[in-house]
Amino acid sequence: MQYILLRQISNYVDKKVRIKGWVTHIRPSGKLIFIEMSDGSGEIQCVVFKGDVDENVFNISKNLSIEASIIVDGVIRRENRSKIGYEIGVSNIEIIHQPKEEYPISPKKHGVAF
Repeated sequence: MQYILLRQISNYVDKKVRIKGWVTHIRPSGKLIFIEMSDGSGEIQCVVFKGDVDENVFNISKNLSIEASIIVDGVIRRENRSKIGYEIGVSNIEIIHQPKEEYPISPKKHGVAF
């Protein structure tokens, strides 16, 4: 599968894509994990639903940290609540690099209170 840049996302609605970039925020919420990521050309929210992925992918998602480098496979869908109007329904995540130390200037995971 070919990688696409986030600035091209509007051309891939309802299609499976592969993107690579780094985690900027992460917010777990029970069976959902929301991962904000950037690739330098834009940012997008990736939604990991426990019922849509295998246990390994869900655990990988749960244990990501800010600035982790990742590859995400998933389907682009319209989302009016998103600041860019789109999000990715995740089917797979691959870690390229996970930082050994916490990112020093922000919390690792952001809850609703943040």
